[in-house]
Amino acid sequence: MADETPRSVWRYLLWAILVAPALAMLGRYLSGHADYAEALHTSGEFAARLLVCTLLISPLRRLFPKSRLSGALRRHRRSFGVAACGYTLLHAAIYLVETKALAIWLGDLEQPVYWTAWVGALMFLALAATSSDIAQRRLSMRWWQRLHSLVYVAALLSAVHWYMVHNALGAILVHALPIVVLRVLAQWRTHSTPADAAKR
Repeated sequence: MADETPRSVWRYLLWAILVAPALAMLGRYLSGHADYAEALHTSGEFAARLLVCTLLISPLRRLFPKSRLSGALRRHRRSFGVAACGYTLLHAAIYLVETKALAIWLGDLEQPVYWTAWVGALMFLALAATSSDIAQRRLSMRWWQRLHSLVYVAALLSAVHWYMVHNALGAILVHALPIVVLRVLAQWRTHSTPADAAKR
């Protein structure tokens, strides 16, 4: 029990940190201090950055298997992933509330900038819904891992959506480059030191 209590405290603190920006943004939006564009941009930006954080955890753990920090991040990876999904859904909800018309929603779906976002959001929702230990047991680890590999497809769709909205290829590359570099290094380390890889 002594070892479990600190982990619980850190988990609650982490969730407080993850949720705080959403509450602050919603407060500004609902009070009229932030307009639709700011709320939409902020929620989307947090969703993207939390997704990047989530995708960085596994390669960091492979590169530094004995690090307490990488171990702690791995234990809380689910929290980062669910939070990324939460901000994605908040991003979608702000759009739906602001437009308020089914005809607009259906019309927008004809444009790649929108359907890429919706397909990616549905993937994130499916991943968050199956992130629990119960879901892992019911799906079996093999199928669960296959399902959760879709996170990279969802991330790609999110990047395409971001590019079409902001034409910000530089910003996308800045976010994607750490993921690519760390995964390449982690893969190289796995093949060059199989004994370490087996200990994960």
